Amino acid sequence: MPLTETQARNAKPTDRAYKLSDSEGLFLLVQPNGAKLWRMKYRFAGKEKLLSFGAYPAVGISAARERRFAAKAQLAQGQDPMRAKGEGEGDEDKSFEAVAKRWHDMHMAR
Repeated sequence: MPLTETQARNAKPTDRAYKLSDSEGLFLLVQPNGAKLWRMKYRFAGKEKLLSFGAYPAVGISAARERRFAAKAQLAQGQDPMRAKGEGEGDEDKSFEAVAKRWHDMHMAR
């Protein structure tokens, strides 16, 4: 049975973190400090992985399910959703030479 908005809203923190399952690997992780985080467990290339979608209530149930659907579509195409998520961030060159030049430029005034 899928998770409902009421169950997610009324989830109370306990001494240990616990999961409220939705479906197809999606779950809401309730932390002892009260934080509620959307996660999806999946397998890629024979390894178990965990994908994060954001915090509840900023990311609602329907948004989390849409993100799960998109991640499942990437898996069906043979792509790792975690790798695809990180590709859009930090397009700058991360080679040692580029990092060293940026560091040198920032500290040149000293």
